[in-house]
Amino acid sequence: MSTDTILFNILPVALASCVGVFLRIILAAVANIYAIPGPSFLLANIVGCFIIGQTLALSSTFPANVSIWITTGVCGALTSFSAWQQYSA
Repeated sequence: MSTDTILFNILPVALASCVGVFLRIILAAVANIYAIPGPSFLLANIVGCFIIGQTLALSSTFPANVSIWITTGVCGALTSFSAWQQYSA
């Protein structure tokens, strides 16, 4: 794997996933503070799906890499199945 592939494709997705995890933690705290009904990961999944939909609707306005970073990186970590596993345990 070339250095260019890592720097321009893999590393940005990894950094974007850190943003997604941070957002998931914030949304879980908000759900607990405001006593939002349902499991706290439900709010993260709803927000993540909304962001994915908006990103796909606006994908022609920014480069393809940005769309991948947002949908795969941020939303992939925000709506991850591992979060559901964590909360159900």
